[in-house]
Amino acid sequence: VVGVKVAATAFEYRSALRETWFNRKKHYADCAFWFIVGFPDPNGKSKITKDVIDRIINEAREHKDMLLGPHPDFVKAQLPFPSVIFNVKDSYYTLVEKTVTFMAFATMTYRFNYLFMCDEDIYLNADSLINVLREQGERFRFFAGQVWEKHTGRPMRPIRDHESKNYISYQHWKMRDLPPLAIGPHYLMSKD
Repeated sequence: VVGVKVAATAFEYRSALRETWFNRKKHYADCAFWFIVGFPDPNGKSKITKDVIDRIINEAREHKDMLLGPHPDFVKAQLPFPSVIFNVKDSYYTLVEKTVTFMAFATMTYRFNYLFMCDEDIYLNADSLINVLREQGERFRFFAGQVWEKHTGRPMRPIRDHESKNYISYQHWKMRDLPPLAIGPHYLMSKD
C-alpha cells in the first residue's frame, strides 16, 4: 500500500505523479496507491474557492485515488467510498494526523505486507521497490527511510514544550534521545 501526502491544491503534483511512477497501480493489481489529501479548512488562512473544490471533486471522480475528508461539498458530491472518510484537515501542520489516519485506513482496508508513505515531491522507482519487496518476501518489524540520526549526524530529542503539536511528556519518553527513526519525506514499514 502506497500513500502520498499531498495538498488539496497540488493538482500539478498529482498529475505529474500519475504520469510517472504513481500509475503503477495499473501494472500491479495487488498494490494500492492513494493520494492522502484530507479536507480544506473552511476557516483556514488560505481560502479555497468553489472552483478549486469542484476541480478536486472532478479529479477524485475521474481517478478514484484520493482520500478526502468530510468537507460539505465533498459529502454533497457523493463521491464513492473511500473518498470521503479521511477526517483530517489538509495542512502542513496535520501531517502526523494524515500519516496515522492513512495507516489506520490501510490496515482496515487491505491485507498487505508493506506500507510506503512519502511526500508529494519525491520520485519513487516503484517497479524496483515492488520487485525487491516481493523477492525478500514477508518481513516483520521492518522500518526504513531517511533516518534523522544518519541524516543530521546527531540524535533526535523529544520536544518537551507543552505548546508544541509534537510534545512528548517525560511520562511517555523518559530518555534524553529518541531511538533512530525515519523522518517524514518517505518511509517503508512492514504490516506489524
